[in-house]
Amino acid sequence: MQVRTFEVEGHPARVWVGGQGTPILLLHGRWGGASLQWGSVWSALSEHALVIAPELPGIGEGSEGNPSGFAGYARWLVRVLDGLHVPAACVTGNSIGGALAWELAAQFPERCQRVVLVDGGPLPIGAFTRAVLRSPPLKALLRNRFRRNATLPRSLALGFARPGEVSIELREAMTQSVSLIPSLVETVLGPVTEAAVPSCPVLLLWGEEDRLNPGDRITKWVLQRTQARVERIAGAGHVPQIEQPREFVQRLLAFALGAG
Repeated sequence: MQVRTFEVEGHPARVWVGGQGTPILLLHGRWGGASLQWGSVWSALSEHALVIAPELPGIGEGSEGNPSGFAGYARWLVRVLDGLHVPAACVTGNSIGGALAWELAAQFPERCQRVVLVDGGPLPIGAFTRAVLRSPPLKALLRNRFRRNATLPRSLALGFARPGEVSIELREAMTQSVSLIPSLVETVLGPVTEAAVPSCPVLLLWGEEDRLNPGDRITKWVLQRTQARVERIAGAGHVPQIEQPREFVQRLLAFALGAG
């Protein structure tokens, strides 16, 4: 994997690229950037596919810009694909990256061959709820709730099958990610394509021991609107690509390459 930097919407974008074949776009969550979240699997994936892992502005490292809500991030990701001359990809997102993956597929269906939601996905809240939550007191309440759930001991206990094996680097990234909560709240409450649903195949790939986001509500919401498949990875929590990299690679490649 090699890192490339090019301009997107007037700002530098830092993107990891490697391999060849079917494009797989990897979208990380808020616990560290692309390298930390996908480094355990992207070499294996790149043996069979073209892997594209951008550092998301405001969340990752090295990309600048200020996309407005999930819809703004979706447009930013289209520009990244344009910069790499990639017409469409299997879009794979972990945690909040799953919400971005869903929005990209809903807003730009021609750019998404398949969608993989990894312990994350669309937030089943409507326009009215978003409007209500924009009031300063309720927005502050939402920020405080994120902070309570983001403390390191709680995140480790709920987010991992084996908390004691989490690396120091990841622990530090989880601690630092608390500072991202205000911008995360703005993203959650930002513009989103409410009615659109991806027309491509969808896979929900969940860590079986994810207690931070068990996914029941997201899974039910998605299954009511699509013919999505649901698969769970044993011995993994919120970031199965880190805890069970071999199993994760096998499941993702089977779906992305059309074999499963």
